[in-house]
Amino acid sequence: MGGVNSGKMDDVAIIKLDGTLIKQDGSLSRTKMFDFLDIDLDDYSDIKMTPQEAQRFMNHVRRMKTGVSAFVPMLCASPHKCPMGVRCPLTEKWPVGRICPLESNYIRVQTKEYVQSLDVDPQNTYEMVLVNELVEIDLLGYRANVALSGDKEDGPRLLTTIRTESEEKVMESTIPHPLLEIKEKLNKRRLQILESFAVTRKEQYKKAAALKQKSSADVSTHLAELRKTIEKMQKATSTKELGKIVEEAKTDSKIIEGDWEAIP
Repeated sequence: MGGVNSGKMDDVAIIKLDGTLIKQDGSLSRTKMFDFLDIDLDDYSDIKMTPQEAQRFMNHVRRMKTGVSAFVPMLCASPHKCPMGVRCPLTEKWPVGRICPLESNYIRVQTKEYVQSLDVDPQNTYEMVLVNELVEIDLLGYRANVALSGDKEDGPRLLTTIRTESEEKVMESTIPHPLLEIKEKLNKRRLQILESFAVTRKEQYKKAAALKQKSSADVSTHLAELRKTIEKMQKATSTKELGKIVEEAKTDSKIIEGDWEAIP
């Protein structure tokens, strides 16, 4: 059965996690909408949801398969409370309590860009984990940049002041903003991930090159044997001798098993 918004769910009042449907008239039926979960659903038969809540639950679980998009985007707290609020383009209606649409879109766009530019197979779990981490690093870097840029009153925040108080005096010292160190660590990790893609594929290229070299060597051997056979045919003094050479060539593995498609 499809999503909970389908027509078949119009008369459903409650959906249990074990798949039990309680309709508005009190009758019961079942759905397979949660069968994709790799858990014992009977252990959660006490969990009840409305069709809308069930849809949100399913969407969240499916997003978890891609990792970063399920947890990294901030929940909107209104521009007055959001640390990114100073740059928020939403000026009147904010999706308070919901995932930030700006960060959610940023994650989707960056993920698509990395998958395409790095030629990643979306079904390759290992590579997608690395892509998700790259996107997370980009998003955290964006947040750090916004925080460092400051606002109209303060301006850029590249330095921060530490205030230390004691009984005798108050000391203040200025140090680089901690976010600068965080950005440096994020950039180092990004470089490591990109290098891991290069290393992994470098090994693949080495194997492919070795196979190509082996194929070329095999073809050279087969060509040499074929030349010997042609020379014998040219030197044959009778039709009988020529026929014998041809028959031997038909069963010579050094000739018939050559990878002729590898010949440039």
